[in-house]
Amino acid sequence: MSKTYRLTERAEADVGAIADFIAGDSVDAAVKVVLALEDAFGLLASRPGIGHARHDRNQERRRCGLCRKILCAHDSISIARVGDRCCRCFNDETADQLGVDFDNTAMPPFAITDVDGVQHRFEIRSMLVPTGHAMYAREVGKLGAKGGYRFEILGDLEADAHDLFTRLRDRIRQALSVRHVEETENGWQITRPHRLSGVIEWDAGVAAIGAADASDDPP
Repeated sequence: MSKTYRLTERAEADVGAIADFIAGDSVDAAVKVVLALEDAFGLLASRPGIGHARHDRNQERRRCGLCRKILCAHDSISIARVGDRCCRCFNDETADQLGVDFDNTAMPPFAITDVDGVQHRFEIRSMLVPTGHAMYAREVGKLGAKGGYRFEILGDLEADAHDLFTRLRDRIRQALSVRHVEETENGWQITRPHRLSGVIEWDAGVAAIGAADASDDPP
């Protein structure tokens, strides 16, 4: 059946951004959402008078000032007197201004199984920072889930993105291959002989979020 509607470029970008976000958790779920949206578009095209106006939804979503993608907190930066940027556009724009050959290659998400057999899925982003090429791995849980692992690695300004990605993935694999804490009769304790180092954050008393590294070296 041929389509009875045509999306604007902005609407197509929104659908793509929604699909990309959901695909980070489940590709099948992303496909279902896109198909449901297409059904809704067709229904609206055939019956444009249905529904009612939503006056509480007039606040504009934050968008990158260059590519216009919808921004999320972990993939955006606000620049004084410039505006909002997604990380990729920020990297390209800053590298061009500095004359730096920054490798902005996008790295795919991946999953690693920890010592307890639990699978953890990570998404990757890069950021050009004053000290070099910072690559971050953020654990992506089920939609609506809070907390998770975060890792990062720092390379030179013109470091190869694939090399950084390999080092970061190996660091995550090593960290998840051991059990860092265990529940004992005295509560949660750090296991021996491993040492846990990093930053532990607490989100409004709801969920603990950790960025951790492990070492066999004594503290």
